[in-house]
Amino acid sequence: MAKINRARGTSSTETDNTDPSWAGEDFKKKQAEIKKQHGDETIGSARGTSRKKLKDIPNTESPETEGVSRTTNRGTSSD
Repeated sequence: MAKINRARGTSSTETDNTDPSWAGEDFKKKQAEIKKQHGDETIGSARGTSRKKLKDIPNTESPETEGVSRTTNRGTSSD
């Protein structure tokens, strides 16, 4: 069981799904599967003024973060 907070932390829900597939490499894999299944469908972009096929949208690469300084505490310290 996992506890999910919502509505600014004033409400919570418990769930059996503890798989965080909404970020990272897992999300990229899931996104690629959806793109493969629905590649010929068109989506609206640029405030609805243009349309693109899902398969024509390029894949994005995540930058390497090894050795990069990470800022924390509202910019007052770094790792």
